[in-house]
Amino acid sequence: MTRTAGLVAGLAIWNSAFVGLRKRRSDALGIEELTAPEVFVPTFAEVVGLSGLLAMIGLTLTMGTTFDNKLKLPVER
Repeated sequence: MTRTAGLVAGLAIWNSAFVGLRKRRSDALGIEELTAPEVFVPTFAEVVGLSGLLAMIGLTLTMGTTFDNKLKLPVER
């Protein structure tokens, strides 16, 4: 579940960055139409590839960690 959430978060971050970069690039070039070929638009393969890279980094960070979902409470006397 944690890794799935990491993948979804990675996709959301990349999508937000993609939209922001495209808007910034079109403003810098003075282009009104965002579909103009001069505007930086990564391909679908690049988007999926970077999302996969973010997911692999997240998986690497959680390797060796067990998610047992057990809450450890202080021992009562």
